[in-house]
Amino acid sequence: MKISRDSDENWKNDNIQFPRLIAEIEAVGGFTHSLIDELKKSMDLTVYDIVELINRAQDKWDKIKERT
Repeated sequence: MKISRDSDENWKNDNIQFPRLIAEIEAVGGFTHSLIDELKKSMDLTVYDIVELINRAQDKWDKIKERT
């Protein structure tokens, strides 16, 4: 993944901003039990699958932060 020195370019990069958004929602406690339950239904996934996606986004965001 390309991380630019240009913050505007990074802002437009979905490969950076999507995991950032998910990681930040998790950090502020946005993934409540009721939200995860609704996501489970709407995405046709298990709770485990949703938590895995959240964790993958967090891992990706942590790696991005290490590189910047």
